[in-house]
Amino acid sequence: MIPAKINVKEDIGDQEEAIKFSKLMPKINIENPHENDIKAAKDILENNPNLYKRVPGIWAIILDNVVDKYYQGNSNKLLVKAEMRGIKNELGYQSSSGLERLVIDEIVLARFYLLTVENAVFQMKKFDMETNNIWDNKLDKAQKRYLKAVGTLAKVRKISNSFNFQLNIAADGGKQVNVNNGGEGI
Repeated sequence: MIPAKINVKEDIGDQEEAIKFSKLMPKINIENPHENDIKAAKDILENNPNLYKRVPGIWAIILDNVVDKYYQGNSNKLLVKAEMRGIKNELGYQSSSGLERLVIDEIVLARFYLLTVENAVFQMKKFDMETNNIWDNKLDKAQKRYLKAVGTLAKVRKISNSFNFQLNIAADGGKQVNVNNGGEGI
């Protein structure tokens, strides 16, 4: 999965290198990978330090593994994975800053945990007071974690949008051009 909307080589690396690395991933994720494949992957990452933005990262791998562990049935697994990726897309993951991406990842993981706890509660066949209190506490913590992550993203975005600056540039012919942080002339 290589994002098509970002093309800046200096910012996120060469797309061809991302494809090469993606092809190496299954070769190095086996029990006894070939040393040449590991070296090739390391070389690609060393020469393209921001390449991780183009290649499905560790987050996607962890999410897939966790969903596969906690959910039964392929349809449930596919639906949960689709929802998690959908949340990332709806929150603008690809165009977000690094800090925003970390918070969006936390939102998605918190949402997954909340769904998992809710699913466990609804599938319980025996409800006694002690069991109910335990799961109610888990559900409460999961909801708080999720809402805190969402609130953190809102705060980060509010702070990042509050930094306004203006730059005055002398253009050819002595004409002054005013540019704000949105890149628009005033």
